[in-house]
Amino acid sequence: MIFKSTTDLPNFYTVGVITIVKAKPPHPVICRCKDETDLCFQIINEDFQVSCSVSNARPAVPIRWKVKTALGEMNISTLVTVSNGSLTQTSRAFTTQIFLYSNILALLVCKSDGQARGLDETDAHVLFVNGRENCSVLKTENNEYFKVGTEIILECGKEGSNYPLIVWSRLHDGFCEYLLYAVSFEEIFVKTIANNYKLGNRGSLVVPYAELQHEGPYFCVFGNGHTDGIVRRDVSVYVNPNPPYPVVEGCNHGQYCILEARREGNLKCSVFGIRPKVHLEWRSLHGHKLSSISFHRPNLTITKKGGTFDVALNTRYRLERRYTNRLTIECIVAGQNANIFNISTKVDLVFETDSMDDYIPDDEEVTNDSKYPRSLPGRRKVEIIHANYSLPINRHIQRSSDTDDIFIAILGRTGVGKSATANCIFGRHVFKEELDSVPITTKTMFQSQTVDDRVVNIVDTPGLDNSNVLEDSSMKEISRIFDFFSVGVDVLVFVSNIADINRVDEDLRALDAVKVMSYSTLHLVHWFSRVWAVTLML
Repeated sequence: MIFKSTTDLPNFYTVGVITIVKAKPPHPVICRCKDETDLCFQIINEDFQVSCSVSNARPAVPIRWKVKTALGEMNISTLVTVSNGSLTQTSRAFTTQIFLYSNILALLVCKSDGQARGLDETDAHVLFVNGRENCSVLKTENNEYFKVGTEIILECGKEGSNYPLIVWSRLHDGFCEYLLYAVSFEEIFVKTIANNYKLGNRGSLVVPYAELQHEGPYFCVFGNGHTDGIVRRDVSVYVNPNPPYPVVEGCNHGQYCILEARREGNLKCSVFGIRPKVHLEWRSLHGHKLSSISFHRPNLTITKKGGTFDVALNTRYRLERRYTNRLTIECIVAGQNANIFNISTKVDLVFETDSMDDYIPDDEEVTNDSKYPRSLPGRRKVEIIHANYSLPINRHIQRSSDTDDIFIAILGRTGVGKSATANCIFGRHVFKEELDSVPITTKTMFQSQTVDDRVVNIVDTPGLDNSNVLEDSSMKEISRIFDFFSVGVDVLVFVSNIADINRVDEDLRALDAVKVMSYSTLHLVHWFSRVWAVTLML
């Protein structure tokens, strides 16, 4: 009441007084999320009623529930109650329509009126995940393998990478363990629940350092409020063996060695400290020579040591072909985990050479000395110039079309380097060689090696010491070429020492003698199949 003068009536004013009491705390509080000020995360496994409240405010603050989606905030059914205190009021909002628009993920917002007084924050958020649906996706067919100590990156799939709601979890000891969650609507919010995990690009899960404990199935739940899904990633951690290749008993040269072997025996191959467990097996490197050696009675033992395994394979072998004196075999990792480890150890088995006993064929005429080399099926004898015995010769040699093997025969005088030439072709020391006039190769020898992914077979012969007449002893040894090369010879190499100028002519005459023996109209087609004669002057 205000008096303007002593004679006038006063003006009357009605003043309404509103007492405002700031809520404590000054923001909406979601039940079971009292300690969360930014974003609350809840797992529910059954029908659930969620509530939020604004407490001890004056006047009461109006609040309600909404669902946040990529299309905006959507209303859901909300029950609101207000309780009165002596001076303040408490507002509560309830809803059970958590998964009204989605099945697995839902971001709910408890909102107050934007005009509400006494609040510092007007919204509270909670991210719900349906625990009945998560960690229940069936196992995938393919595991993802990561080397121990390296970084693990798991993608959330093409679909999940574009969604604003991401939840990563893993199945551990039969329970669904939640690792992290992220929300990226207006702002990006990421919360890590478990240690040693972080969110990568496009919703991926990153483990900086892979350990054995990180094995198992992982699940990425993604959604946008009205659409959601789950992607499963199965993780396995592998450990390379130490040493990083199969160890062959008797070998001291890493992933390749040469072993002297009997025609029958035992082979042992092992890997140590490997994970996951694997199988081992022996194989021949020459597919067309599988029948040359057989492996039987394999005994595989697997011993677990901590988180890794020691694997050992004991195998019996038998050489099936009498005239094979060298084979390359390989111990490899086999089984369902073989694709993880690209490791092997190659072994050249050098076998004892069987003696070639002379005999007289029953259906052939006996020559003066009654000595014949071993006769092979389908071969025929012809008389050779300067020889008083007959050689078995095949008139109809047909090369198999399924092999690209090269067959080489090396001839020459004693001490000119025939064995060294063969070793040069192989690119490794296979034939015994010495710089000496005393012959090192006294019998026809056979070796086989893989050169540039092609099998090269070489026969090294004793020296031709008489350049005018091919002696019986030399010819008998040279004739053994046919015991090794039943399909014929590709290359005939004649080695000569050009430094000894006085003998070059003699060597050339010796080569002519060989040509007479092999290139005449009668003998060329009988001895060799598609032959090139190569003279090496060393």
